Amino acid sequence: MGQPGAITSFSFGGCRLWVVSGQCLCWIRGRDMSVRVPTLPVSPNSGFEAGVAMEVSEESARLAIGDRGDSGVLLKLWKVVQVGDSDWPVPFYAFTVLVDGEKAGGIRLRVGDTDLLRLWAGHIGFNVDMKYRGRRVAERATRLVIPLAIFHGINPVWLTCNPENIASQITLRRLGAVLVDAVDVPEEYAKFEPTATRKQRYRLDLRDAGSD
Repeated sequence: MGQPGAITSFSFGGCRLWVVSGQCLCWIRGRDMSVRVPTLPVSPNSGFEAGVAMEVSEESARLAIGDRGDSGVLLKLWKVVQVGDSDWPVPFYAFTVLVDGEKAGGIRLRVGDTDLLRLWAGHIGFNVDMKYRGRRVAERATRLVIPLAIFHGINPVWLTCNPENIASQITLRRLGAVLVDAVDVPEEYAKFEPTATRKQRYRLDLRDAGSD
């Protein structure tokens, strides 16, 4: 991230996050340049110097995503899950994906920097109802949730899919993610995805918008 005291900005999807010495300073969204000042604790682990901010909350989702949409696609926060409230050893956000106001699927952002996320599960998981497939809904939903990943200091974002899932592979490439490798899934991963035996791993590096 640079030297102590340096100001760095990251941008994705028309939004920009300003970071000072690895800590979030403010969040600027849209043309009105409205300033958001999140106050998130951080843990020393991830691509940003400040690490991944592990505390998930409705307020964090509101600050990072707000009411942004993309061609009729919107995200509605369904639930925020803390460690201990599910089988997942990391906290996560679950959103309902809406297309023109109708439910079209779901998307999750898992927060952390663990082998589970880097190797098999990925930071982001999505599903799209059959009726809405072929309309880039997963791509648009992922672009909408990326600012929340930036908000938590997740960089790079790891995305995975099954080798036979061609549609997801196309979506990940459209997002700019790069295929790194394919790995076997261990038996203990079955409690998260019982039928998975192998995963392709894609790395999405969030664009550094430059230093001031």
